[in-house]
Amino acid sequence: MRLEDKVALITGASTGIGAQIARRFAAEGASVVLASRNLERLQSVVDEIRANGGKACAARMDQTDESQVVGAVETCLSTFGRITTLVNNAGPVDLLTTGQDGPVHKISTEGWDKIISATLHGPFWCCKHAITAMLESGGGSIVNVSSIAAIQGLPHLAAYSASKGGLSALTRSIAIDYGQCGIRANGIITGFIVHENSQVAVSTPELMAAAKDRHLTRLGHPDDIANTAIYLASDESGFLTGTHITVDGGATVKSRASLPV
Repeated sequence: MRLEDKVALITGASTGIGAQIARRFAAEGASVVLASRNLERLQSVVDEIRANGGKACAARMDQTDESQVVGAVETCLSTFGRITTLVNNAGPVDLLTTGQDGPVHKISTEGWDKIISATLHGPFWCCKHAITAMLESGGGSIVNVSSIAAIQGLPHLAAYSASKGGLSALTRSIAIDYGQCGIRANGIITGFIVHENSQVAVSTPELMAAAKDRHLTRLGHPDDIANTAIYLASDESGFLTGTHITVDGGATVKSRASLPV
């Protein structure tokens, strides 16, 4: 198994990408702690993993509250004895679907702060406290799930783009500061991934057609991100740190190809 003896804390793991990463990690032999605000949904995924022979537990965590992040890391340590892997997957889906983001002149300061807190402060706290534990156990791997919003302009997503750009910069900084301590940090640049939390963006035939048109191949599935996360968490990627793998169905390169020469 590719992740045997790994202990992973996975955020945003009650649904969508995070839940599938947790399932796949467990299937590859990792012990997983699933963290999210919705404990009922978390427990459902944990029960599913256990029913399939995996090792998992749930930790209720709102990553905009540092004390809850500390609690999730402590759950990892008390249950499985250490933490070798952090997957920062949680994002501000509810904030984006309720109109908190937009072009700069239309975003309220409150909306900006909420998105930055969920998308940048939260992963920072997760990294901070996971790294403290990793230093004591000899190293580990951090996988930060970012977005094409971090590397190219997207309309009406100023706060989200800024926060994901910051997360990508944080990933590189961690790689530099902790590489000699055996801690690797890498990111995944995601395209549009279809799951229960993103359905609203493709809820009409017109929206679905527009989303498909932005990609060269197809729309993404949670397994596309889980496959990459498994690689980055495994020893197979031991020579990889401080970089990002783009998993976007060609959306980024297609947008560049459409620019006039």
